[in-house]
Amino acid sequence: MYAADEWRGAQGKRWAKGAEAQDRFLAPFGDAAMVAQGPVAALRVLDLGCGAGATTVALAQAGARVTGLDVSPDLVAMTRARIAAAGLPEGAAEAVEADAGRNPPEGPYDRLFSRFGCMFFDEPEAAWRTLRGAMSAGGWLTAVSWRTLAENEWASLGYEAAREAFEAAGEPFAPAAPAGAPGPFGWGDPQVVRPWLEGAGWREVAFSPLDLSLEATAPDDPDPVESATIRSMESGPVAGRLRDAPAPIREATAERLRALFAERAARGPIEFACAAWIVTAQA
Repeated sequence: MYAADEWRGAQGKRWAKGAEAQDRFLAPFGDAAMVAQGPVAALRVLDLGCGAGATTVALAQAGARVTGLDVSPDLVAMTRARIAAAGLPEGAAEAVEADAGRNPPEGPYDRLFSRFGCMFFDEPEAAWRTLRGAMSAGGWLTAVSWRTLAENEWASLGYEAAREAFEAAGEPFAPAAPAGAPGPFGWGDPQVVRPWLEGAGWREVAFSPLDLSLEATAPDDPDPVESATIRSMESGPVAGRLRDAPAPIREATAERLRALFAERAARGPIEFACAAWIVTAQA
């Protein structure tokens, strides 16, 4: 399936349903990318993969004229609602439903920003050439993307617990997608990604590591162990594997995670070690 089709359908609906929790968890990464991007006042910015619109609103509040772009109609609807509720100046922000890699809104844009929306193209070099064509000469890309699965506990803990449960049941467990495949960890290896961007006409491509330890649940969560367990089972590449798995395997995975998180909770807040890249490049 073309990755955009997944986001137009069930994946976009799932993300919209959990948007508030996702935005809380991802905010520190988006904030770091905005600092790396620098001032955007009076600049025209394309917010690639804008999700539910938190970054679109933040960019507009920083003075930019922003187009939030997403392929999911559910997420675009949420972005439009957030724009309307934010009290922004007229014309400061809009949300557009389109496939960024094939038909982005007409530019030129001075900045291209993305908080974890850059890793899902099936034909990445072609997509980034198209996006390069929407930029003004000398415009900058600033994106934050995940590093590898192994470096990100929000996904790896659930993945490993599920792998153990599948193997204990004698069932096959599909390996994680390789570097470069569309998905959350597709940009984990700069040696794979850099040639796409440079081949598409981007220059000064740089990858800066960003490591954070983030609480898995909200501070006021009444049952952080259960919430962290659910989040781990519904995040990253394990989610699809568990969604279609037999009930005993799902429960065995949950039991493994509950035991892990109960041990961590006894020492303090449950936290995930997270690792990302801040990627910058010039058009």
